Amino acid sequence: MKTQNYLFITLFFFFLVNVCNGQEVIGKVIYNATVEETKEYKEKYKSQNNSQDKLFKAIEKEGEKFNLELVFSNQNSVYQLIDPMRKGSENQYAYKMAKIIYKAGNKFYYSVKDKTITKEVDFLEKNYLIETKNDSSNWTMLNKQEKIGEYVCYLAEREYEYMSRKGKTKVKQTVWYTPELAFPFGPANFVGLPGLVLKVKSGTIVYNAKQIKIKPKEKIKLENITKGKRISQSEFNKIAKKARENLIKR
Repeated sequence: MKTQNYLFITLFFFFLVNVCNGQEVIGKVIYNATVEETKEYKEKYKSQNNSQDKLFKAIEKEGEKFNLELVFSNQNSVYQLIDPMRKGSENQYAYKMAKIIYKAGNKFYYSVKDKTITKEVDFLEKNYLIETKNDSSNWTMLNKQEKIGEYVCYLAEREYEYMSRKGKTKVKQTVWYTPELAFPFGPANFVGLPGLVLKVKSGTIVYNAKQIKIKPKEKIKLENITKGKRISQSEFNKIAKKARENLIKR
């Protein structure tokens, strides 16, 4: 009987240690956001109005100062904007606009085991947890290299389809990932690749890793996303569509 109890306790602690190790933060990456000023971007956002140009320059500067933080364990990752304090009404407005343009207002949680991306969205004073299955098969791996910092990265690309106010919309996305850091994590929903993602280009928006720490010395807590109603992307699209229709009717 004593032998059985000892075996049970040993197995319990072995399980506990493995669970804890799975949640131990082993990496941290800070990204910023910039805009590639293509012809299409200039036609869409730039104007002859000096005040409007000044606003967009202020928005671009805010994106460059963003601290978009990715922290990860062996099994999970959390990606979010670390909010700094903003002073002054002009900077505050540019900061809020930058969050919208650079899509930096949401928190993302990725589970390697479940291959599930959970996005936390605050919409009309309600919190939603939008769950989607990650599909890595739509990436095309290309034999192109680029060195980012001290890491050799490889290029992958895809055509990403999503629902916008105009309906189904496609955007070309490219990522640079490094097999030297063999973790399937990256910013937002850019996960599941054979290496840590250090650079992303989605349309005209570019996310660059500006700080990379593996096994950081500071204590970092990897939080689970638990706050909000769990729904699918299609369910959330219906809620958003209905809210827009109600707004138009007013």
